[in-house]
Amino acid sequence: TANINLPLIMKGNYGWYTSFQIQNTSTTTAATGTINYVAGPGSDAGKTGPSISFTIPAGSSITKIQMAGGSSDDLGIFTRFVGSATITASQPIVAIVNEQQAGGTGDVAMSYNGLNQ
Repeated sequence: TANINLPLIMKGNYGWYTSFQIQNTSTTTAATGTINYVAGPGSDAGKTGPSISFTIPAGSSITKIQMAGGSSDDLGIFTRFVGSATITASQPIVAIVNEQQAGGTGDVAMSYNGLNQ
């Protein structure tokens, strides 16, 4: 079992949004699991983060992009989300997170690795 924490996830936060990739490190077994989003105080009032199930084939990955209208946007009910996510999976996985801001003060980005719990 794998448990990974993504401590900062954003959507519509002053132009900032988050994309992340989850990689199944097994070469023989699919990874199944759940992404649990936790909305923080900067998020839309009264809304709670969703819980999303996934399956990743052996040696493959999935990408989530938290932007309005995108097919991989798990946070569709939010105009603004500032919070975190926890990923639980049946197999060893790794995750990398990208934070981007387009426009505003310029195009900027930063990345971090998901943290094992």
